[in-house]
Amino acid sequence: MVETPSGGTHLYLTHPGWRVPNSQGRLGPGLDVRGDGGLALLPPSCRHGDAYRWASGGPSSVPAMPDAWAALLRPKPRRPATAPRLGHGTPHTARLAGVLRVLEQAPEGQRNGVLYWAGCRLAEMLAEGAPRHWVEVLEQAGRARGLGQAEVRDTIASALGRAEP
Repeated sequence: MVETPSGGTHLYLTHPGWRVPNSQGRLGPGLDVRGDGGLALLPPSCRHGDAYRWASGGPSSVPAMPDAWAALLRPKPRRPATAPRLGHGTPHTARLAGVLRVLEQAPEGQRNGVLYWAGCRLAEMLAEGAPRHWVEVLEQAGRARGLGQAEVRDTIASALGRAEP
C-alpha cells in the first residue's frame, strides 16, 4: 500500500496473468484500476516536491489480486463477429451517434473516464466490422470536449487494447 503526496492511497497487487483493463468504478465508487497500459507512480517517485511512500509492505511483498476483484476485472469473452454492417443508416452508425452523445454530455471531471468507455464501445463496433476511421471521429470528439490531444490518443488506445508508440 502506497500513500500519495495528495493524501490518497494506492494498492498494488501482482498481475493475474491475463489482460487487466484500466477502469473507473468497476470495483466500487472512487476505485480506479490501472492495468495493462495504465500508469501509476511508485515510491520513491515525487510529485510537486512530495514523495510517494510505502505505507505497508513493499516491492518484495505485493499480494495477489483477490478472486472477487479478478472476477470483476477479467475481460468478458467477445461474441463472434457477425457480418460487417457498414455505411450510413446502419446499426453501427446509430450506435456511434449514441456514444458520441454520451461523451458530449460528460461533466468535467468525468470526461476522460467517459472517453475510455466510448473507446471500449468503439472497440466492440470495430470487432463487428465498423469502419476503422471512426477512431479519428472519436478522437475529434474527445478534443472537442476539451481534452488534450495526447490524453485523447492514449485513452482511446488503452480502450482499444493496444499500445501507441
